[in-house]
Amino acid sequence: MERKAELEQVRSICKEFVRNWLCYSKAVDIDAKDSGTLPIVICNNFFDIALLNWAHLFGGSGSNHFHYENVIGDNAAFKATLLQKLSISESEFDYDVSELKRFRDKRVAHMDKIPRVMVPSFDVALKSVSEYYEIATKELESLGVSPLFHKKIEVFVQENREYYDTQIEKILEISQS
Repeated sequence: MERKAELEQVRSICKEFVRNWLCYSKAVDIDAKDSGTLPIVICNNFFDIALLNWAHLFGGSGSNHFHYENVIGDNAAFKATLLQKLSISESEFDYDVSELKRFRDKRVAHMDKIPRVMVPSFDVALKSVSEYYEIATKELESLGVSPLFHKKIEVFVQENREYYDTQIEKILEISQS
């Protein structure tokens, strides 16, 4: 794959993660207040898709073409910068990654016979995806490509949270009628 196309695909996966995370974060608030099954299904589906998008980027480098270790030239520098921005240790980062991968493996990719699995937090995942997005964007710019719609992930979240919240509320309102 051409380098430009590869980096654009990374950015696309990052944006898909964020869109699904936004929907999940609203749906989980509504799900907690609602006893119906549709809010639960919607919430779980957004979580699962966000998790799968994250896994393409951080879940395992072997079969994921867009895993940061397969795309970024200096993995050690990227991870060091990432850990610094997250204000966590490498072992804490690795623990979060393993918890997200475990949930993906036990409850999304496969359905293991286990009574309960704790739903992992997306805090580190969101910040990691944001950093990867920025690195991909900067490299595209260094290649002379001006990426369309470049906004930092944090800005995108701030500018679009209300829109996604409203859409999820409408969907769930329709489901109640």
